[in-house]
Amino acid sequence: MQSERAATLTASRDRLVGTAVGALVGWGTATVWHGHLIVYAIAVLICMVIPELMGLKGAGWLAGVAATIIPLVPSTASHWRIALDRFLEVSFGIVVALVVSQVLWRTTSAAKVSAVRGASERVLVWGGAWLWRAREVFGGMA
Repeated sequence: MQSERAATLTASRDRLVGTAVGALVGWGTATVWHGHLIVYAIAVLICMVIPELMGLKGAGWLAGVAATIIPLVPSTASHWRIALDRFLEVSFGIVVALVVSQVLWRTTSAAKVSAVRGASERVLVWGGAWLWRAREVFGGMA
């Protein structure tokens, strides 16, 4: 369980940093964009190299996606606002995913599963016995 938790946190960190790098590079790219393909190519290259230099193996692709979305999505908002919104949207998604994975989908121990199974079996046995007795009592009245 500990390795799954560590992997989840590492992936979340990589995605958060990748989005931050992509938002910053995308903001800069959108500012000097003017439709030049070479500017876009350099921006994506920077987005792939910076996370790799930071030792974040999974962050480059997300940085490239963020840097692509910011200059290419048509909007009337300013470039810094688009970059900030993209970063906040992805960050919110990461936080929600972390909460769900760490709180709602935690692996339960065998002892907890056994206790729940035992309690549910007792309820079923008690309920079945009660229904059997009720059938005897009320069945004899007909």
